[in-house]
Amino acid sequence: MKRFKSPLTLAFTGIVTLSLLFTGCLHDRGIRTDMSYDNLKAISLRELQKVIIHGPEKEFVALKSFYGLTSLYGFLWDEEGNDLILFGKADKEKEALNFDDFVVSLRNAYCLNCKTEGNTVFYSEPSCTIDPDPNTMGLLNKLNTSDNEDNQTNRGRSWEEICARPQTVGVFGIPFNSHLASLMVNADYMLKDITNGHVKVEIEGGFKSLHQLRKEIAEESLKNNVSLHLGSPMNRFEFTAPSSYFRNSEKFYLLYSQPVLLVTEEQYLSKSSISGTGKPDSLAQEFADSFNTSYEEISKVHPMYESLMQSYRVFSIAKAIEESQLITDTSFFSEILNHYPLDQYNVPSTLPGKSMLDNVTYKTDAGSNIYYMYSCGGVNLGSKVLKSPVRAMKEMEITNSIILARPGAGSVEWNAEKVNAKFWVLNINWLNLLPKSTLFVK
Repeated sequence: MKRFKSPLTLAFTGIVTLSLLFTGCLHDRGIRTDMSYDNLKAISLRELQKVIIHGPEKEFVALKSFYGLTSLYGFLWDEEGNDLILFGKADKEKEALNFDDFVVSLRNAYCLNCKTEGNTVFYSEPSCTIDPDPNTMGLLNKLNTSDNEDNQTNRGRSWEEICARPQTVGVFGIPFNSHLASLMVNADYMLKDITNGHVKVEIEGGFKSLHQLRKEIAEESLKNNVSLHLGSPMNRFEFTAPSSYFRNSEKFYLLYSQPVLLVTEEQYLSKSSISGTGKPDSLAQEFADSFNTSYEEISKVHPMYESLMQSYRVFSIAKAIEESQLITDTSFFSEILNHYPLDQYNVPSTLPGKSMLDNVTYKTDAGSNIYYMYSCGGVNLGSKVLKSPVRAMKEMEITNSIILARPGAGSVEWNAEKVNAKFWVLNINWLNLLPKSTLFVK
């Protein structure tokens, strides 16, 4: 019997930012956007804040669930009503957004909780990490390079015991016990299990965990009696959405695209820390590419990832509100920024590490192989807001559909639908012809 010894495999997993890819029916200059007039809902931020202070309990419960919104499309400034209006989709078949996420995102965007030292302001985008102690990694590395093969079973048990040691949970830029922090940490923790193959992803066309990719290589190596190469023993994965793309005018923003990519970087253990090499491992990159291609399908199987990606849209829109300079006096958001009570969620300060042990065999006379996987990582909601002009007619179409549907100036939320152009109120300023003039189209 020929025995193949493979290195103990360490895989760093994580998630970082931003949004889900959607299909939709509105097209702007050939760019597909996820906005649809089906189940379109608008929310007045001016009136909403009155609910925070004076609203009845039933109304406050509706506010907590963002009045049923399931996806945010954008925002517009109602100059006549001196109001900032959010608009999005309210699909009764899906889980509603959590208004807490918008609150912590807006507070972050306006740097409400930023630390200040002298003339320096320290800003951190919403993010989280679940990282092992470097000392733990050192013990695993020592076990990995050990020449003692007398008892692979005991060796595996030692690996599992060391792997299960607590990993530190870090949350940055938002309150530690907020809903958004809880969502990010739980999504990160699940990704470890997906990477290791403990949580299955059953989608059309199939999906292979990083563990499965390595296992297939090990089996093929045993079958062909060749040296075993499982790639880098240490990798980190992060979901990133570095840019959020808006179609906008001075008073109108529509989020039409926010590509999400799972990226990976090979890691190494130095004397006192874990660092990146600046390049990906090929097998880890194959897993990341597969995840990217299948993300929408994966989010249907594991809805937590749709919830996470929707929260990325929420943050991007909050950030765009701040960058738009539509609200230069933050007293407009006084109740949201200063008085809205956040629910408290149990976010642990540490979590047990995850590991994978597996026995790879090819027939009974070909030999066997045991290898192990170890995971850590994080989430980061940071995104750069990129803008390009919206077509004037598109802005007027959406704005009229929302403004004309409003039951009254005191309405907090309302349903809207596409308004026929003959009923539009046109702002000539949108067409860059005359300043501050309005007319009706009959």
